[in-house]
Amino acid sequence: MNEAVRRIVEGQQEETGGWDYFYRAYSVNNRWDLSVSAWQVQALKAAHMAGADVEGLEEAMDRAVDFLKNRTFHSERGFGYSGGPGQGARPAVQGGGTLGLQLLGELRSSEVRTGIDIINRYRTEGNISWDNDRLAYIAYYQTQAVFHAGTRHFRSWNNTLAPVLIQNQSPDGSWRPPGADGWDGSPVMNTTLNAMSLMVYYRFLPTFQDPEEREETVDVFAFDDDDFSLE
Repeated sequence: MNEAVRRIVEGQQEETGGWDYFYRAYSVNNRWDLSVSAWQVQALKAAHMAGADVEGLEEAMDRAVDFLKNRTFHSERGFGYSGGPGQGARPAVQGGGTLGLQLLGELRSSEVRTGIDIINRYRTEGNISWDNDRLAYIAYYQTQAVFHAGTRHFRSWNNTLAPVLIQNQSPDGSWRPPGADGWDGSPVMNTTLNAMSLMVYYRFLPTFQDPEEREETVDVFAFDDDDFSLE
């Protein structure tokens, strides 16, 4: 584990605090990639919670907070995919940016609150649909983000998403949205992401809780029995 974590730490961009493809510790044309970075944040936090012994790990996490807040975020558009604050503000990176800050102890930051608001609007505007061929990737991040935001947000989200996934699962147990191609259309990737979205409240401990108790936590497990009684 330590070697893998060291690769991530050493591949963090010196000037931005984010990551791009190929783990270069410098950016090409000042490019960073929030989709790539969100995966790294999850890995670093998991490694930290597991007790990884890698020099610079905590510093990398602190720099990632600064990256998410000051490099990617725009107060109106939310998190940007790449190129500047809020630029290319796609649904998937709203979840990735919001979740990243939650995992790094920023539960009540204004950036997280904006991210949750955008995710909730995305749901209420009818975008959680099987016709959305990027649903698996989008839902993977957004489900975790609203889960960490607490019961009120998660109940509404889960009652919208879960029936869509349950009703459109293939007889062989897989998922592949109609019309998707490339990596988005991989039944292996889509099945993995959708399964993790459905089981989020079974498999996740409150990983946003830093060992140093950076912020007071939210009780994400205060659910009623009826919250998940989906047919």
